[in-house]
Amino acid sequence: MRYDDLMAQQNPVMKAASDAIREAEQEWKRLIEEQYPRVQRVRVTHWRGEFTGHVIGYCIYGHAVWVENSKSGKSKKWHFAHVKII
Repeated sequence: MRYDDLMAQQNPVMKAASDAIREAEQEWKRLIEEQYPRVQRVRVTHWRGEFTGHVIGYCIYGHAVWVENSKSGKSKKWHFAHVKII
């Protein structure tokens, strides 16, 4: 028996809450992908300067995108406040 089925059997309220969270995460991921499509060129500005790169991934928990630096090839997770589409 799957965990979700067992949870629904034992506590339907918790199953409904779990489903709502899963749906919200999927909607958030869709919105992030819409605003910051993969391979989109971006400029990252941070305390040491700035660089250009492109989006390679997302943090679905709501705070960051993964950006690969065009010059160095390194990648890092950056908060949306630092990432601007160019």
